[in-house]
Amino acid sequence: MATVYEAIDRRLREFVLDQRVFFVATAPAVVDGHVNVSPKGMTGCFAVLDPLRVA
Repeated sequence: MATVYEAIDRRLREFVLDQRVFFVATAPAVVDGHVNVSPKGMTGCFAVLDPLRVA
């Protein structure tokens, strides 16, 4: 079971930014499409913009 957070607080922000690898996933709106998942992980390529947005 997943945990859903209302916003990114200080503790969660620090945890997220400490991770060396994260994954970006996209999925089409059609039923028979394929999900694409790509690992990412270069330093500085992930940012927490505010409590509700990441980039």
